[in-house]
Amino acid sequence: MVCNHPDFQIEHDYLMYTKDYIKSILEISEKEQENYEDSMKEAFINLDYLDSSLSYINILTNARLLDMLKNDLASLIKVKDKPYFGRVDFLKDHTHTPATYYIGKVSLYRKDTQEPIIVDWRSPVSNLYYDGRLGDVSYQSGETTYHGKLTKKRQYMIESGELADIRDIDMTTRDELLQKSLQETSDKRLNEIVATIQAEQNEVIRADLTKPMIVQGVAGSGKTTIALHRLSYFIYHYQDQIKPEQMMILAPNRMFIDYISESLPELGVDRITQATFAVYAEQVLGKSLKIYPAVKELETMINGTKVDKEKQAFIAGFKGSVAFEKVVLNYLTEVRNHYLPDRPFKLEQFKIMSEKRLKQLFIKEYRYLPFEKRKEKIVQLLKKSFRTKKDEVLKHIEEQFEAQYDKIAHRVKDPLLRKETVSDLLDNKAFLRERVKKLTVSEVTKFMKEAEKRSVVQHYDALFSDRVRFISYLETPLTPQQLDWLFEEAESMRKKKTYSLDDLPALLVLKAKIDGIDPDLKMKYVVIDEGQDYSVFQIRALIRATGTKLFNVLGDVTQGIYSYRGISDWDQLMNQALPSAQDLYLKKSYRTTIEIMNLASAIVSLGDKVYPVAEPVVRHGDAPAFYQANETKDYQLVLKELIEGYLNKGHARIALISKTTAGTKNIKTILNGLAMESQLLGETDKIEADIVIVPVHSAKGLEFDAAILVQFDEQYEATDQDLKLLYVAITRAMHKLDFVAPERSMFLLDAIQR
Repeated sequence: MVCNHPDFQIEHDYLMYTKDYIKSILEISEKEQENYEDSMKEAFINLDYLDSSLSYINILTNARLLDMLKNDLASLIKVKDKPYFGRVDFLKDHTHTPATYYIGKVSLYRKDTQEPIIVDWRSPVSNLYYDGRLGDVSYQSGETTYHGKLTKKRQYMIESGELADIRDIDMTTRDELLQKSLQETSDKRLNEIVATIQAEQNEVIRADLTKPMIVQGVAGSGKTTIALHRLSYFIYHYQDQIKPEQMMILAPNRMFIDYISESLPELGVDRITQATFAVYAEQVLGKSLKIYPAVKELETMINGTKVDKEKQAFIAGFKGSVAFEKVVLNYLTEVRNHYLPDRPFKLEQFKIMSEKRLKQLFIKEYRYLPFEKRKEKIVQLLKKSFRTKKDEVLKHIEEQFEAQYDKIAHRVKDPLLRKETVSDLLDNKAFLRERVKKLTVSEVTKFMKEAEKRSVVQHYDALFSDRVRFISYLETPLTPQQLDWLFEEAESMRKKKTYSLDDLPALLVLKAKIDGIDPDLKMKYVVIDEGQDYSVFQIRALIRATGTKLFNVLGDVTQGIYSYRGISDWDQLMNQALPSAQDLYLKKSYRTTIEIMNLASAIVSLGDKVYPVAEPVVRHGDAPAFYQANETKDYQLVLKELIEGYLNKGHARIALISKTTAGTKNIKTILNGLAMESQLLGETDKIEADIVIVPVHSAKGLEFDAAILVQFDEQYEATDQDLKLLYVAITRAMHKLDFVAPERSMFLLDAIQR
């Protein structure tokens, strides 16, 4: 029992002291909050008849302090019943008494001495808790490295403000604590990981923040959770330089964003921009596009004919390649060369700026700007030239007519003819002067309108409007068949006014080069989850659009179910998009039991390709079982028994997973027949039920206490695509996994070597 621990009373007293201190801080802060609000009210009242600048300063100062205070209050309120979870005692070299640090989700210091009561898990000294073993250790803070001995490492279980358990940590107890955490149900997992971050996870979270990062993490290694914690760690260290809104996490779908959303406030990252790639692209383009669902492309790859699969794989692969990016850039070079009218700018017959000078400005001097911004600069320059040269033109008209008058005076001898000629000359001069005087800077606008203006989408459509010109943009030749596929697809999509996910990188590049990117959509730090499903061109286009190379890409090539358009290996991404990235590996799987993970590894090893093998950690469970079902009544009987059994064992979240969308609809019909409440999940749905039905492609990234893989007549084949799908389906289960189908072979279970 906890009360038998020799330090129980000391630890109990410290917990009570900490709670009381937090309580007093909250009470004081609430009063300060009222004071700031009163000061702001007073400033608003006085705004009309006092010096307005002083009142504004008061308002802004108090608003800023109030905002900071509210954030601090919110953080303390969240931890008041569980202020910390760990402790380290560190004896610094050349000192005699160890310093004690209690580690929690926030920092708290005594106001009088500035001694730490709690230190934030993201602080440098907290690294000793995650990485340090008892004995000689060191940690780095800024440019300084501190050496010494870790004399104590301890973890606490605090429930409802009471000390429930104390564990002095060595390797054995650390495994016990991890196992206890892993036995929790899935709805509690993401929030509590700060207490059980493992050494390899901690390495990723605290890795160099100034470099991009690629993380290969096996299923269940905590990639998503680590990504959120790294964002939190980043904010902690750069909060004075970067706003949370300048950081973005790109998730595979809306359902996934909803799934992680509850964890964001816990980690202080709830203000971070969250989007899918398609949503971000639409924001950048400033236009809502009709996007052909990626899952329909995937279903073509699963169920289509051989030719359909080959066509789909080529189109997606090519449009996601650097080769296609070069096509777009070569097209843009041609657009650039004809972005301005192909003539000089004149006032009547008088040249204001030559065509050569216009092109020099546009192509060379303003090359650092998008095309439209270059044009704006030239428009301003022409307007300025127009104003200054208008008087020169009028003067030139006078001089020109004077010269002509002199010629007439010397050459025309007949007085009547001379008079008539001079009269015509004066009329022409007056007419021309009047015309020039009436000319306004709108002439510049008229001049610029001579060059055709297209939207970004129109430019993209134009790229596929001329086969001969398209071929001229290619740096690597394509076969006639491949060109046919590209142009057939483009024509089909154009008629439907639809674009695929694979069209978006090119559209982003066109937008960046032609119009430029809205500064509010630029980012300082980007996290991409399920990064293996992104193409190299997607990443390169995102770098161009966001204006940063500080990317953290996390994924698992073994789960690359979109590999026909995604990344086949991480070297490809490093070589072609993020050459300075640090690459890290997460080999341990914490989600599933050893039995489930071993089965998943055995399945994926049936293919020809070699993928990273997961190392299951700590936890044993029941072996996955197969249940045969042929008729509807068989499925009803088996599923009812399995689901009720899971619920009785406390498995709060249950998933029924099928290979296809059609399969999930069949499952829904069966559960409806059992009067069993369930939710059929789509890409954009939020998980609201305890029992969910989901196609495997939408389940990626999610986890459930128990999962049942259900098939009717569609079978998993021993192809790379299907093996990855089956691997993803199996690794969604944390504690329990079962299979239901007419035959074991539908899940390739007989093919596994026993």
